[in-house]
Amino acid sequence: MIVCGNCGHENGDDRRFCEVCDEVLDWTGRRLSAAMVTVTPAAASVAPGGEATFQVRVFNRGSIVDNFSLEIAGAPASWSAIEPSTLHLWPNAQGDATLRLSPPRSPQVQAGTVPFTVKAASRVNPEVSVEAAGEVTVGAFVELAATLVPQTSRSTGSAEHELKIANNGNKSAAVTVAVNNPDDQLAFQLTPETATLRPGESATVKLEVGPRDGASGVQGAPQPFQLSVKAPEAAEVRLEGAYLRLTTVALQAAIDPEDSRSAGTAEHWVTVNNGGNAPASVSISVSDPQELLTFQVTPSNLTVGAGQSGRARVWVGLRRRADAGKGEPLPFQVVVRAPEASPVELPASYTPLFVELAGTLEPHTSRGAGTAQHAVTVLNRGNMPARVTISASDPEETLSFNVTPSAVSVEPGQSARVGLLVGLRQPGDWGRVDPRNFEVLLAAAEAAPVKVAGAYVPLFAELNAALDPPSSTGTGTGEHWVNVTNKGNLHAGAMISATDPENFFSFQVTPSWLTLEPGATARARLWVAPRRQPKAGTEDPRPFQVNIASNEAPAVTLEGTRIQVGPPPRERWPKGSLTLLFRWLIALAIAAVAALIAISTTDATYNVLAGSSTYPIPLVSIAVAALGVLGFLIFVPGRRWFIAIGILAAGAVGVLVIANMASLTIPGIGSPVVPSHVPTPRR
Repeated sequence: MIVCGNCGHENGDDRRFCEVCDEVLDWTGRRLSAAMVTVTPAAASVAPGGEATFQVRVFNRGSIVDNFSLEIAGAPASWSAIEPSTLHLWPNAQGDATLRLSPPRSPQVQAGTVPFTVKAASRVNPEVSVEAAGEVTVGAFVELAATLVPQTSRSTGSAEHELKIANNGNKSAAVTVAVNNPDDQLAFQLTPETATLRPGESATVKLEVGPRDGASGVQGAPQPFQLSVKAPEAAEVRLEGAYLRLTTVALQAAIDPEDSRSAGTAEHWVTVNNGGNAPASVSISVSDPQELLTFQVTPSNLTVGAGQSGRARVWVGLRRRADAGKGEPLPFQVVVRAPEASPVELPASYTPLFVELAGTLEPHTSRGAGTAQHAVTVLNRGNMPARVTISASDPEETLSFNVTPSAVSVEPGQSARVGLLVGLRQPGDWGRVDPRNFEVLLAAAEAAPVKVAGAYVPLFAELNAALDPPSSTGTGTGEHWVNVTNKGNLHAGAMISATDPENFFSFQVTPSWLTLEPGATARARLWVAPRRQPKAGTEDPRPFQVNIASNEAPAVTLEGTRIQVGPPPRERWPKGSLTLLFRWLIALAIAAVAALIAISTTDATYNVLAGSSTYPIPLVSIAVAALGVLGFLIFVPGRRWFIAIGILAAGAVGVLVIANMASLTIPGIGSPVVPSHVPTPRR
């Protein structure tokens, strides 16, 4: 058909003018390409290795001359071909091509139906392509292949062959294997006897061949046997083989154990079996490539009869203990030889068991005011368990140690931790700030001892104190200063207090608590006050103690003295014998005058009513007598009261005697007296 370029209408191929717009098609339209393809026959069968042919016909239904390319899809390109691959066709013409499918006889070509398509594509207009479908059925086949390795076996006993079977068909095959000996002198063992092989798969069958029990014609000549490999739908495969029984000695040997471990020498046993038909003179030797081991074989030579066995003992150890190394297995080889047989090599190994100790101390250096805690880590780098004892010592023998636990069991490659307490043996060893070195000893019976170094610095506070001044004198409160110095390497607190044995003083310390860094000095003020004053004009020296207590250091006691001075005496007269005599005279004179005045004024009385009686009271006499007593007491030297009282008593007695001699009536002594008149006051 022709498409109008003006209106797009599709016109027939015989039109010159468009049916719609009546435009000339030769100039303004375009011609189209069109095709059709067929495959004959649509299906066919082919056997692997054969060929199937198909006819491909292409029709050019377009209005122009066109070239068509032919391609096949679906069938593998390795066994498909189309000839010719290009057809040149005029409009409304047709052309034929031949398609050949030749599947190879190979397991890669699976049996079954293979669909395919033939595609015809226009070269003028690539958008125009047509396809036709077909299918081919590939036939199935089974083809077996087998090989025998070795074809002839030689052995004094049984021999082993390998039968390799392959399925070269394109169908799974159930394979069976049979073996036969014409002389019936051999025994066979197939493993396995049957196998199922997929296309292209192979399998190995082990064939063990040996003389049949009681066979006498086996020795000296090869014994032929035949193998038959069969599978359904497959041709039988026959193979020839032979077995030759050797008359030489056949040695078999084993070593037990193959791997030994010991801290000293290890024991191995070599067992030799003679599977031949003649006695064998066997020698046994041992060697190691690194030449680190020493060996002893007992016996090193032995005779083993046909079908018999013999044993030898092999001792293995290190030439040098230092060769234990890291405990890795050391290989060696036992060689069993006989003149009539091939040597037998037995590989083995010997692992030297050893203990290698290592230790760490955490921390390396400790500091403590009492005991310090360390942790000792014990590591066993060997390959056998070790019982390790831990101890510690110092060269100066000034430290004490406590290890808990003192012995541990450590497995190979493992570690254990123990506690170590370090302190001073004697308290007198305090005072040094330098580290005290010590060693921790790790010992085990299987290893060399290991020493781990450490250090301990004892922390201490040592107080040194002084009292400034050590002695004071005064009448009131005394002032002292307490100077405290920390000469240790540990900070310390100091509590300051003071006492005196007779509790005569009261003390006040400011401050009573001092905090001292190492090497620092601090001071506190001490006030000393008397609880009571001494006698006037006297000095009373009394000792006291200053106590400095600390949790970190020994206590310090300071001795001090306070000389307490009494108040000055209140003396108004000069001291001396004349002064004392003068004072006594004045006191006595005052007392005498007062007595006389009191006596002379006894008539000046006052009546005091007491019940039904009236008593005259000489108040003036009493007052004068009191003033006399007061004056007497004032002038008595030294305030000697007992002397003064005695003198007054004697004076009173004397006054009474004088009054009786003078016939005087003293009021209050005798009968009450009522005065007849009231005396006139004197001027």
